[in-house]
Amino acid sequence: MKSYLKEQLGKARQLQQLLRERQQTLLQVFQALVIHQEPFFRLGPGHKQPLKLADLAEETGLAISTVSRALQHKAVGCKWGCFSAGSFLVGESAFQAAGTVTEERLQQLIRQTIQGEDKRHPLSDQAICEALERQGIHTARRTVNKYRVKMGIPAKSGRKEWE
Repeated sequence: MKSYLKEQLGKARQLQQLLRERQQTLLQVFQALVIHQEPFFRLGPGHKQPLKLADLAEETGLAISTVSRALQHKAVGCKWGCFSAGSFLVGESAFQAAGTVTEERLQQLIRQTIQGEDKRHPLSDQAICEALERQGIHTARRTVNKYRVKMGIPAKSGRKEWE
């Protein structure tokens, strides 16, 4: 009986240690995530910075698979709403003189460009690309098309308003 209780106590201590390690891993990963995405938390949607899983892994000193598991099925709540932890991993979509532009920011810029167009003479994808170029954002026509379609915005002919 005494050996059984000792064994169970050992298992309980091992579980406590594993839980402490898990808590430490989550803390490390989410601190790094918040530091990288500080502009989003301060300024709101449209301000996420490019961030890859490998970047978080390198910064925390953890394996990529560990960081991936730490982010899975987790959510982050802030004044802008509740977001899945994975949504803060953002790739680069375009280049700007000052750095890179995220997919979210590029979509926002495309939407703004289309909202500001003359509806009797809407802009083609190439014209949108050129308008972005004038703002210092270098992206391909294919990229503009991809995000326009993804956002559910019709092509030039579908946006044209007849008098």
